[in-house]
Amino acid sequence: MEGAIRPFKTGLPPLRRRVFLAYILIVVVYAAALGAFVSNSASFDAGLDRLAASGRADARALAARERAEARHRVLALTGFAAATLLLTLLIAQRLARGLSLPLIRIAKELSRPRGLDDPLELPESDSREFEVLRLRLVEWWDQSRRIQRLNVDEVLAQRNKLSAVFASVEDAVLLIDGEGRVSQLNPRGCVLLGVSPESAGRARFDEVAAATANGRALLGWLKGPRGEGAALEMDLDGRRRLFVARERPIEAQDGMAASRLLLLQDVTERRQRERLEEEFIGVLSHELKTPLQSLGMAMELLDRRRSGMDEGQGALLDTMLDDLRRIRSVANDFVQVSRLNVRGIRLNLEGVPLAGRLEEWLRPFRLQAAERGVRLEYQRGPGPGLCRLDPVKFPWVVSNLLSNALRVSAPGQAVRVKVDDQTLYVELRVEDEGPGIPPDVERRMFEPYVQGPADGRSPGLLGLGLTIAREVVEAHEGAIEYYRCHPRGSGFRVLLPSAPRPRLGAES
Repeated sequence: MEGAIRPFKTGLPPLRRRVFLAYILIVVVYAAALGAFVSNSASFDAGLDRLAASGRADARALAARERAEARHRVLALTGFAAATLLLTLLIAQRLARGLSLPLIRIAKELSRPRGLDDPLELPESDSREFEVLRLRLVEWWDQSRRIQRLNVDEVLAQRNKLSAVFASVEDAVLLIDGEGRVSQLNPRGCVLLGVSPESAGRARFDEVAAATANGRALLGWLKGPRGEGAALEMDLDGRRRLFVARERPIEAQDGMAASRLLLLQDVTERRQRERLEEEFIGVLSHELKTPLQSLGMAMELLDRRRSGMDEGQGALLDTMLDDLRRIRSVANDFVQVSRLNVRGIRLNLEGVPLAGRLEEWLRPFRLQAAERGVRLEYQRGPGPGLCRLDPVKFPWVVSNLLSNALRVSAPGQAVRVKVDDQTLYVELRVEDEGPGIPPDVERRMFEPYVQGPADGRSPGLLGLGLTIAREVVEAHEGAIEYYRCHPRGSGFRVLLPSAPRPRLGAES
């Protein structure tokens, strides 16, 4: 029939037709699955939207609950902190009151004036620490009382000793403080100034001294130009006396002059004795000069006629000549003392090279040494030994030391003279090999009129030479000392300050 449907013919083989149908089936299944997935995705998204909306509501509710709980926690913590702070303040106030009250009481007790015999009464405390502190303070106070009592006793003892010394000193002693008031005045000072200790105590020195003639003389010495050791004429018990005034500052801890010490020494008898000694030496030296000259001329005439004398007469003449030389030596010492004022030597100082000048001063002693059979050795160190000397007076020192050394030296022995330039000072040594000086004479050898023992060869001479030598050396601002030589002998050491050396280029 014409209207019937005809079978579809693809013109494909059967295998291929089956594969094509399978592919069509897969496509249809995939399309159906995709449609189902799309449908499920839409429903899933709707479910997610519903779930998200429900979560947002629950989250808002949860957040609201958290905020409420946080507010409750903050309020609870705030209340707890406030309670803790209040409790801490209460405890601190109680502790502070417990600590401060005992400390305040201790401070008041320590600041209260008390004597050395008053005990330290501190309040007791329940605290163990405060009780230990109280016991330590009480112990410290007891130790301080004992130390202060010892110090006070020592100060009082020293004051009593000082008062006893002030009272026993024969010189007048005045102590003036920094304000010009008399703080100490011994009995001799009261008599000299004509005041009592009560009226002079803490009074101004100017007012006390101006009331008497002796005080005005002392004021004039203090205010005017004065020299150390100057003598003041004052009236004492109706007689005119000579007093040497000296002033000594007493420094305070800060180095300022806190007070002054005035000493008035009565030198009336000493000055009279010195004047009599000078007059005696002058008269004696003058009276000895003429007879010694006559006696010396007679001895020289007899000595010229020695050839006509027998052996006994010659020995007697030798003894007379030795005695004459000894008397002349003593007379020369007296003449030197009469010409030399040992209390005020006036020097004409010059720059002298001592090492070179000694060659000239030793020349006459070389002849004496040769006559005695003694070797005179001179040793000079490096340097000229430049020092400021009086070329007239200082040779007395060299002459005295060499004369003594030659006098005690036996034939065959040596006398050594040494000069050494030590830059700051010049050292002169004179050494001999004689018997030495006994210890009892050694301590007093520089005192006037000290005589050494005879040694069988040369009798001891009157001890004036060393006194003159010491005074001349000290007038040159030097020093002289004695020392023993080994194994035997004596030595004298003289130190003189060096003169300033000329600088290089000074002439240009």
